[in-house]
Amino acid sequence: MIGLRLRTEDLAKFGQLLMQNGKWNNKQLIPETWVKEATSFKIESTGGSDKLPKDKNDWAQGYCYQMWRGRNNSVRLDGMAGQFVVLFPDRDAIVVFTANARNTQDELNLVHDYLLPAIKSSKSITPDPGSYNELKKKQSTLILKPQVSKVGEPEIAKRVSGKEFIMQENDYQIQSVYFTFKEGECSFAIKRNNQVSVVKAGLGSWKITNSKATSLLAPPRPASKSIDARYNVLQPVIRVGTSYSWSDPNALELTARFIEESLGTQEVVCRFSVTAGSTGVTIGPKSAPGMMGSQGRAQPAIQLRGVLANTE
Repeated sequence: MIGLRLRTEDLAKFGQLLMQNGKWNNKQLIPETWVKEATSFKIESTGGSDKLPKDKNDWAQGYCYQMWRGRNNSVRLDGMAGQFVVLFPDRDAIVVFTANARNTQDELNLVHDYLLPAIKSSKSITPDPGSYNELKKKQSTLILKPQVSKVGEPEIAKRVSGKEFIMQENDYQIQSVYFTFKEGECSFAIKRNNQVSVVKAGLGSWKITNSKATSLLAPPRPASKSIDARYNVLQPVIRVGTSYSWSDPNALELTARFIEESLGTQEVVCRFSVTAGSTGVTIGPKSAPGMMGSQGRAQPAIQLRGVLANTE
């Protein structure tokens, strides 16, 4: 299953439902026998690092019905790039991750090595306002740093600002693109099907835009219907944080994080060129496509080419 949009609290509730053998508010929602069987050891499992011994590898503890066994008698609902719901029945504890981890075993090690040993009792923890406030303060300082320009704003920015690039025919059905630079902000606009969508990016900072798309270049997902086709599924509003930088006088880099939607960072490079008075642009991924085992989400595996509409 893929594409669920759940809050951390909702994931924890589902984990708690399983911890309670399918019962919620004294009502049996899932048969208890099924929950016990689904979270048990049924077959051997492999995965994780081949360099780890079995007793240190959470992917070598067994598997049942879409649920993985883990160390310390744990059960794991395993999502892409370290999005986990982990049950620890022996400690009556649930741990939820919504992450984009490059090494998910390291992620789980933090729980096994630090959190579980700290659970000394089954009783409720005594409130500690001081520590809680310290945690919130720490949380408020955690940020993803945007890229920093290697050069100042180049002349090409003035040349192309507010003007239209007509794009060659492409699989993304992009007719044209626009770049507008003003007071440390770049507006990156795409015309597709004669409709224009805009993403705003900050110079060395993040700008938030409400979007219908989950990619800087790819079109929005088509509207979908319920299984019985009796109603349309609402298209969610996607918040995207975007920054921009100049890696050289002719290369504009756009870095986007599609908040609560996709994994990691999407980066595209817009490279400008001037030949015989004609200004062109090539837009493509900063790095090769790939997600698992590499930092960030899969990049668009396409090169777009266009030319300034009102050439000099």
